[in-house]
Amino acid sequence: MKIIQQASRLLHLLILSILGLCIGQGCTSHQGPTLAQSPASSVVIDAGFSTQRINKQVRVCTKLTEKDLTRKDLEAWIEKNKTQVYQNEDVITLGHFRQTPEAWLYTQVINVDNVSHQLVVDEFNHVRCDKFEVYTFKDGVSKKWGSIERSTRFSDYPNPFFTYAIPIIIQPKDTLNLLIHSERHYGTHEVNLGISTSQTYLNKHIYIFLNQIFQFIILVICTLIMFVLGAIYRYKTMTYLGAYLISLILSNLFSFGFSDSLLKNTGVGLWGGNSATFGVFLSLFSFFPFFVELMKVIPKNERVFNVTAHLMRGTILLSMCCYLLPKSLFDIVYAHIDLPLVAFIILALNLIWTLLYSFWALYKAKVYYLILGFGFAYVPLLAQMIVFNAQPTILLRTHQSSYISYAVGFTIITIYLLRQQLISRKKHEESIKEIKESMEAIRKTEVEAIGRDLHDSVSNTLVSALGYLQLKTPQIDVSQK
Repeated sequence: MKIIQQASRLLHLLILSILGLCIGQGCTSHQGPTLAQSPASSVVIDAGFSTQRINKQVRVCTKLTEKDLTRKDLEAWIEKNKTQVYQNEDVITLGHFRQTPEAWLYTQVINVDNVSHQLVVDEFNHVRCDKFEVYTFKDGVSKKWGSIERSTRFSDYPNPFFTYAIPIIIQPKDTLNLLIHSERHYGTHEVNLGISTSQTYLNKHIYIFLNQIFQFIILVICTLIMFVLGAIYRYKTMTYLGAYLISLILSNLFSFGFSDSLLKNTGVGLWGGNSATFGVFLSLFSFFPFFVELMKVIPKNERVFNVTAHLMRGTILLSMCCYLLPKSLFDIVYAHIDLPLVAFIILALNLIWTLLYSFWALYKAKVYYLILGFGFAYVPLLAQMIVFNAQPTILLRTHQSSYISYAVGFTIITIYLLRQQLISRKKHEESIKEIKESMEAIRKTEVEAIGRDLHDSVSNTLVSALGYLQLKTPQIDVSQK
């Protein structure tokens, strides 16, 4: 019991720590998408410059090719042939990759300072962009500063982080015509562009990297606790939850780009560009055993519940198998089935299904911890993952705090499950103790009754035998009998 109490206190402490982190990360503002406008101003570099998002300041052109980089009137040509897309401070949504497999994004960088500056041009998300190149041009002459794509080895990245980031240098009182080339080969094409000083970029991404490591450690700790408690108490629900958390860890690694180098040249449809969607399918598939086991004690229409669960899980399994097909077959399947859209629909249905049955558990069985835990896990996801653009485009967006909210939400459920299990076990032990005491009392009563019966019966028999032996004519045969 002491060990369990200490584990429970540790979980509560982790929850409080994570809540503080989530609140800190969640306090950011998001503006809705707007049509692309000509940039109000260029990026101005001065002595106080540190970092700036340039998503709303770039002109987007999808008709440009590398041959056009030799145009002397390239800036005017881009202005004339710019493409209308949807831009806000956080992201530029370029559309589906089949319509927009590549895009060129232009802006000017003006150094008003008297010293040169080493800058970093980066694509922050590294999720819906598969190739990132940075050029500058002037008077028909272009310069390529660097190129990164999914197949690039991490050791070849100019900066030691899983982002597309390329360093450039701007001289004193100079102006750079900055041109960013982006490619996408799966799903929606989307970029999130920024320019930072080298030191600012380094500081920011050290924090982000440590944050990712923290998330990973939290998920691993929660997973180990689930498996340990599941083994100690032989409680399948916790074991299934541990398996689900493992899938979240893998999904976490996929979305942050840690698996890109491992998934290149596999020969199957799964690669770095679509691994995040595969991670969504994997986590959904692993969720069902946990939730089905969790709902066993809740009164419901078992047939409807089981049929719904099997249909969704079967669809998820088929979708996952598509990614394991040879690449040529995967391309054929993906040409006819929009797998990211399937992932979105299944995820939305799963969220609705889970929350509805959580409310049902509250209504029917007064089980409140399900709606509390799943609400904490899923509400942040619902608030940030769905973006409806006028194109229209439906995207899944999972910020870093989403994985923490999962861990916290399911930890809440686990604490209550553990509490319920301990209470149930204590009541069971008390019942067994009472039964044992009752059985012992009954045994003593029966032994005493049998003793009395034996005593009375044997005494009467001996007295009778003695009587036959004491007759004037002893009846020995009768006495022996």
